[in-house]
Amino acid sequence: YMLGDTTEHCSTYKGLRYRAAFIFIFGFWMLDLANNTVQGPARALLADLSGPDQCNSANAIFCSWMAVGNVLGFSAGASGNWHKWFPFLMTRACCEACGNLKAAFLIAVVFLLFCMAVTLYFAEEIALEPKDAQQLSDSAPLLNGSRDDHDASSEQTNGGLSNGHADTNHVSPNSRAEDSTDAGSNSNKDDVEAFNDGPGAVLVKILTSMRHLPPGMYSVLLVMALTW
Repeated sequence: YMLGDTTEHCSTYKGLRYRAAFIFIFGFWMLDLANNTVQGPARALLADLSGPDQCNSANAIFCSWMAVGNVLGFSAGASGNWHKWFPFLMTRACCEACGNLKAAFLIAVVFLLFCMAVTLYFAEEIALEPKDAQQLSDSAPLLNGSRDDHDASSEQTNGGLSNGHADTNHVSPNSRAEDSTDAGSNSNKDDVEAFNDGPGAVLVKILTSMRHLPPGMYSVLLVMALTW
């Protein structure tokens, strides 16, 4: 009504409501986004709690319950009595069919909040202590080979031996100057890496890191896209 839709009762008005449809689609996208967003942390938490020996079983149980939920969800949408069980959802602009959809989505929101509350309350995870590790970008696991080559080359240029001691006979005259410039450039490197790991750069990194995937993964991605 506030956006300009008709004030006529839904039982007599048979026209289109573009504004109501826009709000409905936007709300549906937000609900679907919430459902998909919680799956990532849920899978990660499941992997942490199950351990390396039970990851396969835990993931299979997780997917099985997802399948059960999909069947129950689509089956619930086939019922036409939601508006009778939740009559307070019906208004002048929302009759039986609209009330059924609103009730089904309301149940989905309640289940989502309840399951997340149970998970947050009962799932106990031992937090890892922060270490002075290198700040790696999101695409670093895909570039282990290049990083190892870089580490090996840096050890050679720094005059390192296999026993971990420095070779004083092969220290170049410019090494001290390079060490002094490294200290000044570390802060700039940290700033660049922090910027690269920002939320806005994650999507770009995902797209650029796809070139490092094995050839068979492109077929898997295509099948997943067509399946969904």
